[in-house]
Amino acid sequence: MLKDRKKMPKQPALTEGVMERLLRESEARTEEKLGEKIQGLKNSIEEMGEHQRKMQQTVNDHETRLGNLEKGQKRSAKEKVEEERRICSRVVLGLKLPKKDIHIHAKNFIYTAALDPNGVRKDTRLQAAAFAETMFQAFQGVMSMNHQSWGSMTKVVFSAETVARDFDSLFDEQNNIQHPETEDQLRCVIPRTKEQTDAATKKWAVGVMGDAASSDQKKEEVRKALQRLDIPLSEQPQPRAPEGNGDLVMGGTERDGQQTGIPKPSPRIEQKGKKRMQVQNGSTKQ
Repeated sequence: MLKDRKKMPKQPALTEGVMERLLRESEARTEEKLGEKIQGLKNSIEEMGEHQRKMQQTVNDHETRLGNLEKGQKRSAKEKVEEERRICSRVVLGLKLPKKDIHIHAKNFIYTAALDPNGVRKDTRLQAAAFAETMFQAFQGVMSMNHQSWGSMTKVVFSAETVARDFDSLFDEQNNIQHPETEDQLRCVIPRTKEQTDAATKKWAVGVMGDAASSDQKKEEVRKALQRLDIPLSEQPQPRAPEGNGDLVMGGTERDGQQTGIPKPSPRIEQKGKKRMQVQNGSTKQ
């Protein structure tokens, strides 16, 4: 045993300098580990903050979309009410009614017009009275005002489109009638439906874009009008070049080598045009 003890190396004594070095190394390792953990916590906090910002942005986007949807629904409802009111209204050009008790005067006009033997309906007294009462009960508004060309006009708004159509039966196929008392010429203005208005807008657009003399301002008005109808640019009519001969259509497509759309002049009109050109050329030569 004594021999084994002699063989064992002696442990170096821990000096004060060694203790300080070990302490510094331990503190450095501790600070390094703490720094890593603190940095990890900072990264986690930043990630959570970024995630929270994204979630808040998502919530804000949803709120914006919901707000726009609500506004769109209110606007659509308002537009629907305005459209229904427009469709249910009639304007009688040339008809002047006293503003006091105007509803009664409008009812009396309907009665006399329906009863008129020279009118369109030619009702009996009982039929005319029932018809006028039905119209009167459906009145939503009656207004009489001045008109630049016709002198005066009266606008009647009914509660339903069916009643407004019944009111149209007072007028002939051209929407005209002669006042049964004053014998003045009257005309009923029947508003177009949205489909009819859209079709008229498209026809107008084709005519403008197909005219080489149309101004840039007019063409821009056409583009804006078609955009309001949600017609894609690829389907919109393209302006005709001054030297072009093809007819224009919505979309500017061609068929069988010729563009379709605006009907070409009849051969008779073309022949007259050729003769007129020949006469002009002959007078120029002379």
